[in-house]
Amino acid sequence: MNPTGPRPTRVARKTLLAVAGLVSVHDHTWTTDRSRAVRRWCEIEPALDTDGVAAAVA
Repeated sequence: MNPTGPRPTRVARKTLLAVAGLVSVHDHTWTTDRSRAVRRWCEIEPALDTDGVAAAVA
């Protein structure tokens, strides 16, 4: 375990996987394509990407 906290890459990967899961549930189609899921989630919830957080994580 890292005493200074989780590595940013690991956090980003888990965040993108969570977004892929949300898109899969919303669209009723399973996806593991994280970059496509981020683009799709920005279409579903555009207010959540007003400051570019999704793009920064992707």
